[in-house]
Amino acid sequence: RLKTLEDLRQRFGDRPEVVRFILNLIAIVSYSVTTFMRRIPLSLAICNLVVGICFLVDFILHAFFLPYPSDKSPLAHFMSFRMIAESWSIPSLVLSGTGLVSFSSLNFLRAIPLYLNVVRLYYPGERDPETEGLTKIKDRQAYVVTWLAFLLAMLYLLASIMLTFEVHPVVLSSQPGSLTLYDSIYFMIVTLTTVGYGDISPESYPGVLLVIGIISYLLFYVASNVSVLLDVYEVTSKGKGRYIRKKSVKFVVVSGRPGFSEFNEFMGTFFDHPMNEKTEILVLSRGLSWSPTEMSRIKDDPKYGKRVTFLVGTPLIAVDRQRASIQYADSFFSMARTQNADEVQEDATNILRVISVRERFPDIPIYCSFLSKGLSDNIVKHIHSNRSQERMNLPVGDFSSHRDLIAALAVSNLRTPGSSTLITNLITSWNNTLQNEDLPWLREYKIGTANRLDAIAMSDASHGKTLSDLAREMYILWKGILLIGVLDVEAGHLLISGVHGDSIIQSRSSHPRAFRSVAYIIGKPSEIRLMKSSKGYSVLHPV
Repeated sequence: RLKTLEDLRQRFGDRPEVVRFILNLIAIVSYSVTTFMRRIPLSLAICNLVVGICFLVDFILHAFFLPYPSDKSPLAHFMSFRMIAESWSIPSLVLSGTGLVSFSSLNFLRAIPLYLNVVRLYYPGERDPETEGLTKIKDRQAYVVTWLAFLLAMLYLLASIMLTFEVHPVVLSSQPGSLTLYDSIYFMIVTLTTVGYGDISPESYPGVLLVIGIISYLLFYVASNVSVLLDVYEVTSKGKGRYIRKKSVKFVVVSGRPGFSEFNEFMGTFFDHPMNEKTEILVLSRGLSWSPTEMSRIKDDPKYGKRVTFLVGTPLIAVDRQRASIQYADSFFSMARTQNADEVQEDATNILRVISVRERFPDIPIYCSFLSKGLSDNIVKHIHSNRSQERMNLPVGDFSSHRDLIAALAVSNLRTPGSSTLITNLITSWNNTLQNEDLPWLREYKIGTANRLDAIAMSDASHGKTLSDLAREMYILWKGILLIGVLDVEAGHLLISGVHGDSIIQSRSSHPRAFRSVAYIIGKPSEIRLMKSSKGYSVLHPV
């Protein structure tokens, strides 16, 4: 299902969403016209039938062949407002196209999918690349526009519901009603704006109850959305804009989500050093859990307050890196949150920050803290042992654990761009369920997490080939398996694809049954199983 969805997205992009928008708009216009005419002419009946069949096919595809748009259970997905509107409006469209229902149908429910089409096309929600949480508002103007679109959709829905109540005298009405869609929309406008001229009023009991419910709901809805806007303004106002760099003043960038005590200790130690007397600190972070009092203590500090600047953002996003002028920074610090943090998740996010900066700015010194026991020491050890070497000369014993292998590959990634997906796949524990709101790079990463890292023992047939040739051969022969490195067991040399592509895989062992090299590969589990069952490779325990 994930592969099918990705193929469709890459081939068609947003065009299916545009087609849905047009079909929903046609359905709404057709319903509105028939309510004025009080009948369904043949041309509009054919139009409703064609649109209904198109949406029926789309509904079946999403229900049985494509992944659900969120990590909810199937029951929760099918009980959502959108799916309820789909399941009631599609039969109504088909029946109105065949003449089995009157002009007063449930076709107006297409206003809900139409509103969702507008949101996806104009304001697609995005997920925070650091916390994986849905960022509800990334642009206040776009949010306000979609909010107004929601109010218009609600106005149309309520007017249509009111019209349905009024034109059917059998629905507990005191007398038959004569309300039109125009009158119903007019009534809803004056009711929602609390003008209430009183020249139009509902004649059915359900209509009266609907008005009472609308006014009660409206008060809560407006209050909740205004509070959301105020909260976002308060957060973004603390770190909006960009860092104005002074050419004569050095500055460092601190990213991550450090606690207040952790940052306060870092700030004091940093500024107390004689070399940093004229250096400034730029904090580029999302989700700082500091209280207003703690934030004020930093900004109002008479000694350091004017030398610390806060920006809301993350180094994983290009716009935020430009706002922070990271390319001109003297150093980059990625700080892990030590309190109430998932060690694996926090280390994975820190690795992502480091990789994002290193791949784009290779000359900036980077300092990073880790929470997992032993990971920081291993990475530091490998960095020092390979600082001035072209080939990684490491003893075989250093690769006895999974975490040591991660450390070595992380170092090679910092020296050579291009293997960030590998590192995140090795360390991170993010959910790989695809979301409609995912950023393109995050969607690509999640597809990569469906693969796994494994190790195989290589036969003599692979010796004498260059690493690039072997990688190309594996990729073609085994349908996308990636060779990321080859470990020469006896010499302790780890050859990394992309770094040592021209290196020749040597054969030194004199023992006929001893394997000489171990290949680290990434691929789909099914392809790896086929590869291990073929001749020329021996099965090792998974890494």
